[in-house]
Order: sequence, then C-alpha cells, then structure tokens
Amino acid sequence: MKNIFSLSCKKAAQLYSESQERNLKVAELMALLVHRFVCGPCQRFWNQVFFIENVTRQYVQDFGSNDFLHDAALSPQASDRIKKSLEGSNFS
Repeated sequence: MKNIFSLSCKKAAQLYSESQERNLKVAELMALLVHRFVCGPCQRFWNQVFFIENVTRQYVQDFGSNDFLHDAALSPQASDRIKKSLEGSNFS
C-alpha cells in the first residue's frame, strides 16, 4: 500500500470485503479507516453495512438460526447484472 490517503472507494469496498475473510495488514486497515473517515459517501455506505450486519446478528440471536441467509442468495443472473452495473459506475 503506497499511500494510505490514495485509496479509492472501489478499493476500500474491496478491502472491507476481504476483511470479512481475512485479517487485513496494518497498512490496509489504516488506509481503510482513513478513507472511511474522509469519504462521506463511504461513511454512509459503512453505516448501512453495519446496520444490516447488526440486524442480521440480532435476528440470529432472537430466532437461533441463520437458515434464512441461504434462501436469500442472489441468482447467478442477478449477480451478473449487478457486477455489470457496477463496472460502469463512478465508484472508483
């Protein structure tokens, strides 16, 4: 990571996604935190993500199951449409 201040929104979202699967390196984590602090649209995005995570966690605690998550998966066609839409967006 060259400069913690040069992280794009697209790269920040990618790092956040990766953070769900692995521990980020210190430089990656710092870049993500700095970006989140200075980027208004990303602050709103992270707040929405955290809200959804908390609601999901609470649902699992209240009902003792996460089986509903398997039923909520996107179809491959829907996933492809979303990817194509994001490729043409200005979120980089």
